[in-house]
Amino acid sequence: MERHICVWHKENSDNSDEVGELIIDGNLVEFYSRFHGEVFPSTFIGRDGDHGYKVFVNGSAKHSERKSLDFSSSHRVFCVLMQNYQFSKGIDISGIKEFSFEIPELIKWIGTKTVEFAESDLGTLGAIELDMKPIVLKQADPHIEIRLESKSFNNSIRGNDNVSLTINSVPRIFVDYGEGQNIEKLMDDINCLMQFFGLLIGTVSTVDDIRLTVEGQKLKSWLYINRDFSYNLRTQDILDKPRTYYYVLADNLERYYESWRSFYYDETYELLRRIYFATNGRKELFAEEIFVEYMRFLDGYHTRICGDEETKRKIKESLKESTNKIKELLFNDEGKALFEKAMVKADPDWKCNSTHIKEIAGWIAAGYLGKTQLSYRLQELDKMFYSIIALNAADVEKNTRNSQRYENKTSEELVQNYFKELGDTRNFYSHYKLDKSGVLEIQQICTSITVLKSTIIAILLSHMGIDKELIRKIIEFDNELHWQTMCLRKEDETPFLHPSQIEKNEE
Repeated sequence: MERHICVWHKENSDNSDEVGELIIDGNLVEFYSRFHGEVFPSTFIGRDGDHGYKVFVNGSAKHSERKSLDFSSSHRVFCVLMQNYQFSKGIDISGIKEFSFEIPELIKWIGTKTVEFAESDLGTLGAIELDMKPIVLKQADPHIEIRLESKSFNNSIRGNDNVSLTINSVPRIFVDYGEGQNIEKLMDDINCLMQFFGLLIGTVSTVDDIRLTVEGQKLKSWLYINRDFSYNLRTQDILDKPRTYYYVLADNLERYYESWRSFYYDETYELLRRIYFATNGRKELFAEEIFVEYMRFLDGYHTRICGDEETKRKIKESLKESTNKIKELLFNDEGKALFEKAMVKADPDWKCNSTHIKEIAGWIAAGYLGKTQLSYRLQELDKMFYSIIALNAADVEKNTRNSQRYENKTSEELVQNYFKELGDTRNFYSHYKLDKSGVLEIQQICTSITVLKSTIIAILLSHMGIDKELIRKIIEFDNELHWQTMCLRKEDETPFLHPSQIEKNEE
């Protein structure tokens, strides 16, 4: 964590300078100052030691326990620029031609050493940096690749290099736009990459050491973003083993990333994707909240791929345009008598008029959608993605304090009951209903969260274009999911080995 307490001035303001406190901890940035009442986007510039800092803020924020500056206001930070020369004026960051950053978990996924002990000609101990061929994710627009970067010189000169030297070589992601882009584009691309590697590795924490190459600037700038890019840290396994390794996906990695990028920028699925990754961020949630969000994802996904929304729209348009035709078809002498007889039973004052005709037309449209209940949509989706929900149904149904709920029921009855209870539980918690009948117990909800998450991950991996058999193997041995996905394993299958283990076996 960095803490910079120094004098700051508000850009484009005649106000006197004030003391302020800048706190940087990974992708969490806080700024406190004695500039009070700031409600509009603004920037503050300060210098601590050899570096200058420009803080971009927008309104106020809740202060945390990290704050140490008395009589100060808390500002909502968007980002911070650090550089050793004069800042460009304004609240915009644009003209970004290239940027690079690190993901701490990336080295585990690559699975190879970047440094190694060595022996000198004199027989003394030494250390060397190893080479690695760049890993290309995208050829152009923008060009994206992973390559090693040596930090040995920078680390050593900070210490006493007469008695110790530090060898350090880390994988780094480089994004080259070729032409200037703004910070919103940069943040989108970082988020896209973090979600991509989050799914492949199983967890990602922070975006570290972001460096910018900006048009018209000879030196690089450092960027700190106040945004949670993490994924799945709450359920990180004690073994800390990645979900996949680079060698597993190497042959088609470019295609996988291109497919994911298309999915990421597809507005059709944007809300669903955001729901899933927001649910797996740093924010603490109740189990019931996570369950509801996963059900929302699966419900919305099925609606999109089966075309119900489009069909609904067409029906509504058709009904709107064809009121007279509907009247002719439904309210001829025979139809009118039928409707009047049925409606008058329920409402003696009901009259067959144009207003009621439109209402009935609306019922027809709504009735079409009503026929596909949540449990039905979930079951259809489950069949498309390995039947994980159905295969776990019996175990979840029997994990209850009320044995009468599953006694004397066949396997198929337990499956149907589970799908229905998933829908009833979602409705209970999302609509705050009073009737709790048919709602899963908390221990069943917790197991169901992993069941639903396994299905969602399979869906997201499929949008990378990964082969269905490979997806099955990825999720069946996953550290987090395997208790609910081991049912997918085939005889004699083994998990992905660490690259070092493969080398030993080959020897």
